[in-house]
Amino acid sequence: MLCWTHPDNLQARRLPVRNSLLKMGIPCRYWPALNGRVLRRDAEAGAIGALLVLPQAISLAMLAGMPAEYGIYTSIIPVIVAALWGASWHQVSGPNTAVCVLLAATVAPLAAAGGPAYIGYVLLLTLMVGVIQIGAALLRAGSLFDFVSTTIVLAIVQAVAITILVSAGGSLLGLASDNGAALWSRAVDLFARLPEARPWVATVGITTVVTGLVVKRLLPRYALVMAILAGGLSGFLLNRHLGAETTGIAVLGELRLSLLPLSIPPFERLNGQRLLDFAGAALAIAFLGAMQTIVISRSIAMRSGQKIDCNQEVVAQGLANLVAPFVSAFAGSGSFNRSAANHAAGARSPMAAVFASLLLALLVMLSGALIAQLPIAAIAGTLVLVALGLFDPSAIRRALRLPGERWIFVTSLVVALLWGLSAGLLAGLLVSLGIYLWHTSRPRLDVIHTTARDGRALISVNLDGSLFFGSVPHVAQLLERQARAVDADSILMIDADHLSYIDLPGAELLTQTLVNHEKVSGPAYIIASEQIVIQRLEQAGLFDKLDRSRLIHRDRDHPMKSIIYPYSSEAGRREARAKQEITDSREELNMHTIELTQLADRLRSAPLFGPIERGPLIEILRDAPLETARDGEIIVQPEQQLDAHIVLLDGELEAQRGWRDREGRQRTHTWVIRATTEKAGVGVLAAASRHLRGRALGEIQYLRLDADRIDAQLAWAQQLESVAADDEAFRGRRTLLRQVGIFHHLPPEHVHEAFSRMRTRVVEAGDIIMREGDKGEAYYLIEEGEAEVVRSDPFSGETRVVDHMEAGEGFGEEALLQGGYRNATIRMLTPGLLLVLHTKDFAELVQPALLNEIDAERAWPLIQAGEVHLLDCRYDMEYEESRIPGGELIPLHRLRFQTHRLHPDAEYIVYCRSGRRSKAAAFLLTERNFRARSLAGGIQGWPYEVDAAPL
Repeated sequence: MLCWTHPDNLQARRLPVRNSLLKMGIPCRYWPALNGRVLRRDAEAGAIGALLVLPQAISLAMLAGMPAEYGIYTSIIPVIVAALWGASWHQVSGPNTAVCVLLAATVAPLAAAGGPAYIGYVLLLTLMVGVIQIGAALLRAGSLFDFVSTTIVLAIVQAVAITILVSAGGSLLGLASDNGAALWSRAVDLFARLPEARPWVATVGITTVVTGLVVKRLLPRYALVMAILAGGLSGFLLNRHLGAETTGIAVLGELRLSLLPLSIPPFERLNGQRLLDFAGAALAIAFLGAMQTIVISRSIAMRSGQKIDCNQEVVAQGLANLVAPFVSAFAGSGSFNRSAANHAAGARSPMAAVFASLLLALLVMLSGALIAQLPIAAIAGTLVLVALGLFDPSAIRRALRLPGERWIFVTSLVVALLWGLSAGLLAGLLVSLGIYLWHTSRPRLDVIHTTARDGRALISVNLDGSLFFGSVPHVAQLLERQARAVDADSILMIDADHLSYIDLPGAELLTQTLVNHEKVSGPAYIIASEQIVIQRLEQAGLFDKLDRSRLIHRDRDHPMKSIIYPYSSEAGRREARAKQEITDSREELNMHTIELTQLADRLRSAPLFGPIERGPLIEILRDAPLETARDGEIIVQPEQQLDAHIVLLDGELEAQRGWRDREGRQRTHTWVIRATTEKAGVGVLAAASRHLRGRALGEIQYLRLDADRIDAQLAWAQQLESVAADDEAFRGRRTLLRQVGIFHHLPPEHVHEAFSRMRTRVVEAGDIIMREGDKGEAYYLIEEGEAEVVRSDPFSGETRVVDHMEAGEGFGEEALLQGGYRNATIRMLTPGLLLVLHTKDFAELVQPALLNEIDAERAWPLIQAGEVHLLDCRYDMEYEESRIPGGELIPLHRLRFQTHRLHPDAEYIVYCRSGRRSKAAAFLLTERNFRARSLAGGIQGWPYEVDAAPL
C-alpha cells in the first residue's frame, strides 16, 4: 500500500485490505484526510474549475462531433467516478482533445456528425475503451506506461494541436469542411478556400482568439471563460444589428439537458465487422487516454509531493469510461488544462473535482438559455486557443537536440499527421523500441591493460549491460579487436559481475573468448558471482573446456586474487570504471570546451565582452543555448523588458527603438545589426528597457546572454584591473586568479587581500604536500606544476592514484571546512610553485563568501518545482539506510573526480548527515564553477518525508 506524508501533514489513509483486486475497487482509497479547511479550499478550486470546464466541454464535444450537451455530461458523472477511484489528489478527468480527435476520426467515415447513428457508435466505442482499460488494470498493465517515452506523448500532443487547428479552422471562418477526409486533404482544402471565408463569422472567431491570448497574459486561469464571453457578445451584437441572415453567424442552439441523462449503447449495431473496425481505435484511445492521465498525474505529483499508483489511475479511467455510455457521455481521460488549473487554484483532495462537476451541473441548468446563444465560431475560437496551448516550443527544442529523441518525435508527429494518431503512437513505440534495442545491443566494454603482481601482462575486460543474442556480434567484434593486441604471455580476466542480463549465446561468446585466450596467450579467468551467470556458463560448456578454478567469485577466496589485485576487488573495479568514465567525459568535455573557447574568443572581439576573461565567458555561454529564428520572426517584443544581450552569430537583425519626444509624439529609430562587422565577429543588441523590437531578416542564429552576469564580470574585471595597476606582483598573477573558480565569487578587494596573505612555496617532484589523515591547516593553489591525488583502500591498505591536478587547481578545503583531517595524500609529479593560504586567512576571506547554505523550509519548494537538484555526499551505506527522495549519490571522497556526472547548467543542493560534509562538497563544486548550496542541518534536520527502505 502506498502511503505518503505530505509536508502539510495530510495523511493518506491506510486500509487493511489484502486482496489486490478488491483494493482496486475501493473508492477514496488514496484520498488524504478531509477536514473543514481542506473542503473549503476544494470548494473554492471547484468553483473555478466549473467556470473553466464549461467552454471547454462544449468545444470538445464539437471537436468529437457530438452535441454540446454530451460534452457537459462527460464533465460531470465520469469525472466524479474518476475522482472517487483515482490515485491522484489533483487530477481532473473529462473530455480530452486527443481522445476527441480519435473519436471523430474513427466514427466520422461511418455516420454524419451529431446524428443518432454517430452518437450510438461513439457510445459503443467508449464502452470498448472502458473494457480495455479495466482489463489492462486487472493485468497490472498500468506500470507498463512507465516505459512509454514522454517524447511520444509530446509528438502526439503536437499532432493533436495541429489536427484541432485544421478541424476548427472551417467553423472559425464560416467554411464547411468534411471531417471524414484525411487531415492533409482538409488542410489543403481550407487553405484553398480562404477567400470564401465569411467576414462576420471570422470576426467573431478572431475576436474570441485575440481576447483569449490577451487575457492569458494577464489572468491565464480565466482566458477561456473571457474568450468565449467576448466571442458570444460580439456574435450577439452583430446578429442583432445586422441580422443572422446577413452575418451568417450560426449559434449553438437549444441544449436538450436532462437531470438524469441515462442512455443505453446500441448493442445491436455491434456486429463482428464493426467490432474489428473499432478494435484498433479503441486500443489507441484506451492507451493514449491512460498514458496522458498518468503523465498528468505524475507531473503534478512532482510538485505536490504525492506518490502515484499508475495502475490505480488506469482503474479510475476505465471505470469512468464504463459508466460514461450509460449516462450520455463519451470517452475521456485526464485533462491537461483542468488538472493544472485545479492544482494552481489550491485544491487539496479529489473533492475539488467532485465540487466542480456538481457546480457545473447547477450552472448549466440555470444558464442553459444563454449557452444556447453561443456562436459556433466562438466555440471554434476556444478550440484554437486550446490547440495553441498544447504547443510547447521549449519541450520540442529539447526533444530535437538529442538524435534518438529527434527520430522518435519526428516519426511520431509525421505519421500521426499523415495516417492518424493511433498510427503515430504505434510508430513512436516502434522507433523507441528500435533505439532501445540499438543501445542495448551495445553494452559497455572497458578494457584495462596493466601488470599483475607476478610481472605478467593483465588484460581486464569489464562488461556492463546486457549480453544477449542481439549484442553478441558487437561485443564479439570488440573482443576480437582486443585479442589481436594481446601479448604472448598474458592473463585475461573478464568481469561479468555487472551484467544485467546474459543468455546462452552471450555465455557461449564468453566461453569461446576464454578458451581461445588459453590456447594462444595464457590463463583466462572470469569473475562471476550471480548464480544465473554461472548457470549460463555451465550450459555453454565453460567448465567442460576449462577447469572450474578459472571461475572467481567475488565473496570467496581464490589464489589469483592476490596476483591480479586491485582489479579483482569491488573497490578496484569501481576505480577502473571511474577512471574510464573520467577519460571518456574529459574527451567529450574537451571537444565541447574547444567549441565554446572558439565562440568566447569570437565574442571577445566585441567591445561589450572584450574585458571579460575567456573562462568566465565560457561559463556564461554554457547557460545560453543556441537559438534560431525564421525570416520576419519577432525575437524581442517592445512591451517586454529585455534582460539579456542578444548576440547575433549568423544573419541580420532589424532593431527598432521607440520613444516619445517632448511634444508627446511617438518617434522610432530603426537600424540593422549584422552577425559580422569589420570591428567584431558578432552583432550585439544590448539589453535595454522596453520599447525595443528585434525582427529577423532571413534565417538567423543567436544567443541570449544574461545581462546581470555580464555586468558582474565587467565590474569584476574592471576592479581587478584597478587593483592590479597599483600592485605589480598581483598584476603578474591575474591570469592565474581569473582561472580559479573560487575567486570569481569574491569581491576584488578580498581577492587582493587573499593573494597578499598567500605564501609562495617551491616544491620538487615527489614532494608530499599533505598526507592522508593529517590535520588540515592550509588551502593550496597550484601556480606551476602537476600533482597526483593518492588514496588508500580502507580494507586492503593498498594505495592508488584517484586524480590528477594541474596549474590553476586548488585542494585542501575539505578538511578546513569540516574541521577534520585530510582524506587523501597529494604528491607532486613535477617541480612547481604553490600558493598557500593558512586556516585563519581562509576562514576570514574565502569561506564566508562561498559557504552558501539553505534551510529545509526554503529548499522544499525549490525541490518540488524541479528548480534544483539534490546531491547526497554521504557514503553508500548511509544512502542505502535512508535518503531524501530524488537525491543523486556521489560521496564526498569521490566528488572531486566525478563532477563530470553533474550538469553544468543545473543548480544543486548538497546534503549529508549534519551539514558539515555538505559544506565541503558545496565549496568544491563552487570552486569548479557549479552553482551549489549546502542544506543546513543535513538529513537529520530534514522535517519532511525520507525514504527509509533499503535499496
